[in-house]
Amino acid sequence: MTGIPVGDNNYEPHGLGHRSRYRQGKRAAYFLGGGGFCFLLTLAVNYGLKFTVLGEHPTTAFLLANGVATTVSYYLSRRFTFGDIMHGLKRVQFIKFFIMSVIAVGITSAPVYVSRWIFGL
Repeated sequence: MTGIPVGDNNYEPHGLGHRSRYRQGKRAAYFLGGGGFCFLLTLAVNYGLKFTVLGEHPTTAFLLANGVATTVSYYLSRRFTFGDIMHGLKRVQFIKFFIMSVIAVGITSAPVYVSRWIFGL
């Protein structure tokens, strides 16, 4: 006997085996990649709209860009990051995601609206 546990009694710190750590690292990479892609998408759509059809309405361009990026973010999270662990009603998950996204867009839009429509910048 070498003192190394065998079989189902293997001890891994925090219960994370090699495959579980790999899966979590892969999930984190997908999450960061999706977030980075959606950030760049927000910038591209926002400035694309500002410099073309919505030059007089930058706050509308900002909201539209965030709406597009939020939709893409939901799809990427659902498909790549959490697709293997998400279960339950897709509609309920989307509603929860949408509510949190509306709150986040509201928080990030507030300074844009205040600077544009209250301070006139």
